[in-house]
Amino acid sequence: MFRSIRWKLVAVLVFVVISLVIIVGSFFQVSVSNFYTDEFTDSMETAFSGELGNRLIGATTPAEYGEIIQAYSGRLGLGAYRYCCVLDGKSGALVFSSDLDLEKHIEKNQNIISAMAGKTGKVQSFKNQYMDYAYPVIRDGSTAFVVYIFDSKVEISEIMSRILITILEALLLGFVIALIFGFFLSGTITAPIANLTKKAESFAAGNFETKINVHSHDEIGKLSDTFNYMAGELKTNIKALSEEKEKLESILRYMTDGIMAFDKEGNVLHINKAAAKMLGINENDSISFDEFFRPYVNITVQEVYFKSNSVINRDFEHRGKNLQAFFVLTGLGKSLKHQSNIIVVLHDITELQKMEMNRREFVANVSHELKTPLTTVKSYAETILESENIPKEMENNFLGVIVSEADRMNRLVHDLLLLSKLDYKGNQPEKDPVDIKPVISDILRRMHLAIEEKSQKVSFSIPDNLPRVCGNRDKLDQVFLNIISNAVKYTDEGGSISVLAGEMYGSVFVKISDTGMGIPEEDLPHIFDRFYRVDKARSRQAGGTGLGLAIAKEIIEAHGGKISATSTYGQGTEFTINLPVFSENQEK
Repeated sequence: MFRSIRWKLVAVLVFVVISLVIIVGSFFQVSVSNFYTDEFTDSMETAFSGELGNRLIGATTPAEYGEIIQAYSGRLGLGAYRYCCVLDGKSGALVFSSDLDLEKHIEKNQNIISAMAGKTGKVQSFKNQYMDYAYPVIRDGSTAFVVYIFDSKVEISEIMSRILITILEALLLGFVIALIFGFFLSGTITAPIANLTKKAESFAAGNFETKINVHSHDEIGKLSDTFNYMAGELKTNIKALSEEKEKLESILRYMTDGIMAFDKEGNVLHINKAAAKMLGINENDSISFDEFFRPYVNITVQEVYFKSNSVINRDFEHRGKNLQAFFVLTGLGKSLKHQSNIIVVLHDITELQKMEMNRREFVANVSHELKTPLTTVKSYAETILESENIPKEMENNFLGVIVSEADRMNRLVHDLLLLSKLDYKGNQPEKDPVDIKPVISDILRRMHLAIEEKSQKVSFSIPDNLPRVCGNRDKLDQVFLNIISNAVKYTDEGGSISVLAGEMYGSVFVKISDTGMGIPEEDLPHIFDRFYRVDKARSRQAGGTGLGLAIAKEIIEAHGGKISATSTYGQGTEFTINLPVFSENQEK
């Protein structure tokens, strides 16, 4: 019960009231006792200082003393509780007494001894159960008799008992009043505090909408105002923190770089979606820093903390991906004694390395493709310059080779420029409705002599009602020309070439197949790579640059289509081209 501040306040108030009643009652009792004692002494001095004292000096026998005392009994206050006796001044023996039982109570105390010595004995003690007064009767310079007044304090004790009962009643009444008053008074203090406690618990639970009603302007009212202000500030700050947290979580969730966080013990704290995808794990997996990274990049938590002032960079391969990891500490205290976390940033550099490899290969291929014709041109030109009597026919033959190699380099440069334009995504070809059938018919007409020369058979099957495609006629002509010319080039004499077109699922497909030499299975995935040749010697002899199919793939993809090839080595190859059908809303 006394754990509550309300009952503590009640207990304090009751204790204060009880203490005050006890102190006041005790002081009152002492004051009343002193008052009666002083009143007794003063009345005795007044009585003996007048006529009574003179008459006592003149008395000689006990009978005379008795008569005088009886005559002045009213002034002396003699009665049931106060007695008087006369003692011999030298021996202290009882000479006269107003009460026959008084002799039993008389003892030579300090006052009697003082009176026998000639001094009035009037010293009172609070501890004594009586009051007394000893008056010396001086005769011839010495104490002849001692008049001794004895008061048993019975009357005072009865008064003190009534006072004590009154004090106890006041104490009980004060206790009840203090208990009731303290209970309600403490309620005015503890009720707002209890309300504040409930509101504080509500704030701790995240409910900042409720306000504390302020009914006073004292300290509790100021505290309530402060709580309301604090609630508003907390709501604003928590909302701002929540928004920032959501932003950060969204950034971490959807950023392409992988982010991992570890504590100083190496336990994972956070893994975003990109990092989980790169490493082939789940976002909720529990992994250890040392167990995961040590086998790949030979790094531990201790090494990261040891090199806390620098960013550690490591490259490693994981599940067929080339990854780059950066290790850095967060927080101000970058040591094992402080709670600094380890942040790992992962970059997937697989495509970057692939692009770098392709770039190097591209440069090497271009250099190689240019070096061969340049070497040929240089050697033939030097031969012509150094030979004075070279036959005209040989000279013309050499010049023909030079022109042929120059044309080859010109085609190579032209194809490179075309690829460069196609690589630039902003340089999209103008698209119009194109009828495929006349385009392919025109190409076959132009290739007629080459086909006839090799006695090849061509089958052409394109329906008249084939829908038009959306594209650029010149670019599509270049694609079909490249594929059909390759079919003619790499198909032996007497072979067959087939061109088939149709519509399926909202797109037009064109299949160009031949019965040529075919493409080995291991080379088939690379035929659309730049400068890739299946049969390099035969390709160069045929005048190819190795860029035709790469250009065809770029053009078809720029038209929103697809190109693919299937082949069986030694039996032939089939190319399939899919192009989107032209719709009226695409028309300019």
